[in-house]
Amino acid sequence: MSVSSTNQSGAAEAWWAHNPQVPGSKPGSDKKSGFQLVREKDVCWEYAEKLDGNKVKCKFCLRVLNGGISRLKHHLSRLPSKGVNPCSKVRDDVSDRVRAIIASKDDVKETGNAKKQKVVEGKSTVNVPSSRSLLTVEATAPTPVVAKVYPTVMPMPMAVPPLSSQENAEKNIALFFFENKLDFSVARSPSYQLMVDAIGKCGAGFTGPSADMLRTTWLERIKSEEFSKVDWVNKCILQAQTISKLIYNSVSILDLMKKFTGGQELIKTGITKPVSNFLSLQSMLKQRSRLKQMLNSPEFSMNSSYANNPKNIACIAIIEDGDFWRAVEESVAISEPFLKVMREVSGGKPAVGSIYELMTRAKESIRTYYIMDESKCKTFLDIVDRKWGGQLHSPLHSAAAFLNPSVQYNPEIKFLVSIKEDFFKVIEKLLPTPDMRRDITNQIFIFTRASGMFGCSLAMEARDTVAPGLWWEQFGDSAPVLQRVAIRILSQVCSTFTFEKHWSTFQQIHSEKRNKIDKETLNDLAYINYNLKLTRQMRTKPLEADPIQYDDIDMTSEWVEESDNPSPTQWLDRFGSALDGSDLNTRFNAAIFGANDHLFI
Repeated sequence: MSVSSTNQSGAAEAWWAHNPQVPGSKPGSDKKSGFQLVREKDVCWEYAEKLDGNKVKCKFCLRVLNGGISRLKHHLSRLPSKGVNPCSKVRDDVSDRVRAIIASKDDVKETGNAKKQKVVEGKSTVNVPSSRSLLTVEATAPTPVVAKVYPTVMPMPMAVPPLSSQENAEKNIALFFFENKLDFSVARSPSYQLMVDAIGKCGAGFTGPSADMLRTTWLERIKSEEFSKVDWVNKCILQAQTISKLIYNSVSILDLMKKFTGGQELIKTGITKPVSNFLSLQSMLKQRSRLKQMLNSPEFSMNSSYANNPKNIACIAIIEDGDFWRAVEESVAISEPFLKVMREVSGGKPAVGSIYELMTRAKESIRTYYIMDESKCKTFLDIVDRKWGGQLHSPLHSAAAFLNPSVQYNPEIKFLVSIKEDFFKVIEKLLPTPDMRRDITNQIFIFTRASGMFGCSLAMEARDTVAPGLWWEQFGDSAPVLQRVAIRILSQVCSTFTFEKHWSTFQQIHSEKRNKIDKETLNDLAYINYNLKLTRQMRTKPLEADPIQYDDIDMTSEWVEESDNPSPTQWLDRFGSALDGSDLNTRFNAAIFGANDHLFI
């Protein structure tokens, strides 16, 4: 043995004497025993049985795996891995534990250490530890010198990360919110936790979908899943638009149609595009017999340019199709209750206290219509609850429903706990100090029990016939504090006017062409603008006019304008989309609905 190797061995012995805690074999010890120590420290060995060579046996499914503990981890984690079949019998808690180990990169560290150990064992002249390698610097001078031995520092196998996995995940989620300026209320969305759970089940290495995939693949896939629930409505609207396009894109056919309808239009233009769809379906249903008479008339059938045109032939087939008209009848029957709600909202009357009751009746009409078809009934009710629940059950609407005598004293209506909670939130906002709320509890009790003037014969008879605000003004003297609150809430005027076509007050006031203004000034300007336009609308519109329908036809709508490649999703085909843009704007809660908030999609 050379002097160099002797000194190296001595130095190594001395180094190990001062570092007994480092795992691995001491110089001169059996290599196999050093490997065994590493295996015994890996927690995953409790789920496997060591076999000959590099084989291990899973204790759950009894499958024999080649590749050692690394393969076993991927087998138990049930993560996608080349050449490793997932275990079908492993417990979920064990699988989650192994995934956490893989995520913390313990497996990567162990593999790196093993590779470095093999390189050192093949080239070094001394026996070196398995987890740390000793670098030998040979002397180049003629006289022998003691070689210097430097341990290369490598990560400890059980090193503790500066942040726990939970803290690290929360930190990155928070950074995502901050970087993208997301509203913190997004974290209360049910889909938020579903997303977190789904990512956790994928384990380490999961890559989120790109912006292009979200915009195309997943948007279309999820949209298709939702549209399939009411696909027959989509088909019905598209077929009806085929008829209207044929008529309104030919002057001669349009004149012929008006001859048979007595000058009445076939399509209607509503305050929003979805409302136009269902108003037009209603109109087309009323003119069904006259349309058929027109097709069978000599003026139409004897004209070769009409009868032999391929588009006309397809249109005639639709008009003669009984399934089409049955779909139109069903669409009209279900949409009419919600159009009635819109008329109440758009009528300029204090209707905020009636929204809860109106929507309850509309949902009951769906249940009645589909009393023999539970599947369709559930489909529509789920869409209504999912898309309208958050808006219609806002604190303001809940408080208005609670204070409405026709709702409060109706034995068929039971208040949900959430409605009472929202009512108390409004009370706290309108009566912010304890002194202002001193007698409110007793007055609420008097109102709900119909005591005092609330229980007199006149008050009881007027519950369903007098506007809620006027009812409180006449009979609310037994609860003066609650009376002022009720009149203030129930006198709010509802309208869809602020979100009708080509209308965006906030964009006009807060535009890029002018200096940005502070929030309070913006709110005041929008409030004045809303009320001025609402007042002007009520003064100029005839009392008998339909508040959700325009007199003129929109010649650029899908019901008139030809499209080379019509998309089945270009209109809001969800059944309840008739209420798109149905916005309740009050001084208390600003815009309850947004311009792009749809009822059924």
